[in-house]
Amino acid sequence: LSEYIAEHATWPPWDAPEMIRYPNGVNYSTGASLGYWLEAITIKLTGQSRISSLLLFIVLIATIGLLATRNPVAGLIGVVAISPQVLFIFGYVNSDVWSVMCAFFFGIAAAYFARNPLRSAAILFFFATAGACVTCRQHVWPIAFLAFCFVLIPQLKTIWTQNRKA
Repeated sequence: LSEYIAEHATWPPWDAPEMIRYPNGVNYSTGASLGYWLEAITIKLTGQSRISSLLLFIVLIATIGLLATRNPVAGLIGVVAISPQVLFIFGYVNSDVWSVMCAFFFGIAAAYFARNPLRSAAILFFFATAGACVTCRQHVWPIAFLAFCFVLIPQLKTIWTQNRKA
């Protein structure tokens, strides 16, 4: 899929001959994952495949390391990201890699927004990562929506109450 995008600079149609995997199916997820586009860009730049998953894994590990320096408990929880299943997922190009990254950063953004609901950076990070979740596989959408509501609604209620008192 990523090779098709790198070659044609477009999402392939369902009936593209390059996408036929089985006599009655295609070989990519129905989710419009930006992970495939990231892989297409790295294929164009490096000529190698599977580089985007490696780069995203490095970002994940670096972020966990940064979190661990700020909060050892957060770093300890982040060690889960080094589980065999996550290592396996990052071993190939798939929409799962993008979903893991979006969910990971959305969780960080939700915690940051919950602590700092009036900071512009927290609001922007929270909404940007929630938007990124929409580009994931469809099973991430309800999880992101519920988390979004769980974090946003109490903050809006607090802001509303404070503004009414003022």
